[in-house]
Amino acid sequence: MDKTSNEEVVIKKYGNLGDEKAKSAVERESNTLKKLQSKHIVRFYNSFSTEDMGYWVSLLWPSH
Repeated sequence: MDKTSNEEVVIKKYGNLGDEKAKSAVERESNTLKKLQSKHIVRFYNSFSTEDMGYWVSLLWPSH
């Protein structure tokens, strides 16, 4: 649950970020996802990383 919006979110673990090339790729993709606005694409909130792993935070897609 996102504490600021009270919306359910999902956190996706995004692979090994052991080198600068991988970190750069995740950062570029995160920046692109932040710009997307469509009712057909799950809303991207944020990304964060630890020393060797990246994470994406997105709106939890409702199941029907």
